[in-house]
Amino acid sequence: RSYRALLRDGTLRWMDGTNMVVDRTPEGDLVIQRTLIDITERKTLQQQLEQEQEMYRVAMESSRDAMFEYLMDSDTFISYEPKPGQGVERRALRDYSKLLLDERFMHPEDAPLVRDNICNGRGEMFEVRVITPDTAPGDYRWHQVNSRLIRHEGHPSRVVGTIRNIHAIKETLSENTERLHMSQSALQVISGVYVGIFYVNLTDDHYYAVRLPQLSDSLSFSRTGSYSSDFCSRLIPHIGESDRSRILQLFSRNTLLQDFPKTSYQTEVEFRQSDVSNSNWMRLGIYPVSMEKAEQKIVIITLRNVSEEKRQELERQAEEKALEARKAAVAKKEAELKSATSKKEN
Repeated sequence: RSYRALLRDGTLRWMDGTNMVVDRTPEGDLVIQRTLIDITERKTLQQQLEQEQEMYRVAMESSRDAMFEYLMDSDTFISYEPKPGQGVERRALRDYSKLLLDERFMHPEDAPLVRDNICNGRGEMFEVRVITPDTAPGDYRWHQVNSRLIRHEGHPSRVVGTIRNIHAIKETLSENTERLHMSQSALQVISGVYVGIFYVNLTDDHYYAVRLPQLSDSLSFSRTGSYSSDFCSRLIPHIGESDRSRILQLFSRNTLLQDFPKTSYQTEVEFRQSDVSNSNWMRLGIYPVSMEKAEQKIVIITLRNVSEEKRQELERQAEEKALEARKAAVAKKEAELKSATSKKEN
């Protein structure tokens, strides 16, 4: 029996007591030999081990990770998978290296990686697609594996590690990557359409050029500066005199601050460049990105070359005028012919 004994110095020690019959007296009484062993240190270590095991069990149940060990001599893979409210489920897979060749278990492209790191003991972190007990055939799920080789007496013995389901993270990352690609593509398209794109903080009277006009556009702006002085002062000389005062009034900082809307709106105005021999047409657009009660009033200002659109519009207008003129000439000729016929009949 094991029990605690109170010693004379007041300390408690764990004792292991064993009784054994060793003889019998002439009167027939049993002679008992009692052996006492102090097991206090062993008992303390046992209690510590039990506490650590309980902490380990709780940690396993609350963790998202499954633990595993691969026994290299027997080619056996053993996983310990936490089940909420059900403890930890142990699963053993024998002939593991052969199982890796089954597409119903693992994605064929990932099998060499698993064989190298687990079966051959490389012991690195990697990602793998597998079929889980909860998924349908062919529905591979991404998992991240952290592994480490354990040696026994200098020889590779087993590989231990953790497995984490990262399928949801992978899907989110894939979606975000696709969205980023779409955003970058859209930005490239937008940048190709606009001569210049400017981010303007009206409150701080500051702008930043997201896209600067090329030298061939004959418009020169610094990358950043004051909106009211640097931006407007550089833009105004390029506007034809007939449009200059109107645009200056519309796009001045004071006007934009005063008329900053309660809801989003956009304004576009066209002007002819004054310093270009072929009279390029530009379209100046303003797009608010903040509301009236916001601390910072922000707008996006764009410059777009619409000379080709204007040329097509002018050609269309000329064609329409020519068509109207031809219709008028035909109508006039028909009227004159009708009048002459009527006079002959009379």
